[in-house]
Amino acid sequence: MNKGRLNMTEQTFTIIKKPQEMGLEDLLTRYKKSQLLEMGESLAVTFPKSWKKGKLIESLADKIVEQAQTIYNEVLEQVIDTLPDKEQTMYYLETVDSIKNLAPLIKKGFFFAAETNDGYVFIIPEEVIEAVDSAKGVEDSAEPAESSADDSNDEVVENVSTHQAVKSLTKWKNQLLSIYGTYSTSHLQSIWNRYYSEELSLEEIDELVSK
Repeated sequence: MNKGRLNMTEQTFTIIKKPQEMGLEDLLTRYKKSQLLEMGESLAVTFPKSWKKGKLIESLADKIVEQAQTIYNEVLEQVIDTLPDKEQTMYYLETVDSIKNLAPLIKKGFFFAAETNDGYVFIIPEEVIEAVDSAKGVEDSAEPAESSADDSNDEVVENVSTHQAVKSLTKWKNQLLSIYGTYSTSHLQSIWNRYYSEELSLEEIDELVSK
């Protein structure tokens, strides 16, 4: 087996050399620039190929943290909750096969598989853990603007809110499709209702994502 990559039936992820420091940017440094660009694409983010590797790593790290707080928060929280110690950021592995089901999340930069002199380790960057935890206290960032007595102003607020809902839900839907190959309206609803005070029904979400 090529030590640099783990091959499976449907997924492939890179096994990096463990760095001295295990911050998110330190871990990303172990990837080639072409791999970092692919990681960005897996997060539905496109970076200019002309960017220097350092700038690419910095921007990619920001996107990973951002998406750990939003679309991927629920699945990341579920994974972290299954670990023996939620404060621990590194686990020694008997075999990398034990984390093959996490391949989609490793490919997106939320988790890392690294090789050491003694074997392999599974790494969760502290920034990702903090992002997942901080999302629990995120306040609604899409409160409707104060309406005036002017009916036309009310209509504008409604249109902006609908546009934002379509944009957010469609983005989440596409990212779920990229992970699982499918999505559920109830999953989109749980994500939406966690971060927005104006809750949406399953029927409303179905209508919005079909626009």
